[in-house]
Amino acid sequence: GYAVAGDLAKLAADYPQLACFRRVAGVCDLAQLAPKLAWPGGAGPPSGLAGLAEACLGKPLDKRQRMTDWEQRPLTAAQVRYAAMDAA
Repeated sequence: GYAVAGDLAKLAADYPQLACFRRVAGVCDLAQLAPKLAWPGGAGPPSGLAGLAEACLGKPLDKRQRMTDWEQRPLTAAQVRYAAMDAA
C-alpha cells in the first residue's frame, strides 16, 4: 500500500474492539520504500501513489471512484476494482 500507517490508525480508532488493526506485520509501504530507490537524474520520487504509479508504470491511476459513496451497498463494480487496485 501507500502511506498505510494513516489508514491503519483510522481503522484502529474506528474499530477499537478489533486488535488486527493495531499491529500489522508484513506490509510493504511504498511511501517509505520509494525514497530509498534510485530515481533518474537524482530526483526524488514523485509525490503520492498516483505520481509513483505514473513514474513506474507509465500510466496514471484513475482516482474517480475515490470520492464516491462507499457507505452504499452493494459497492459498484467500479468501486470494487478501485479498492482492489488501491489495496494492491
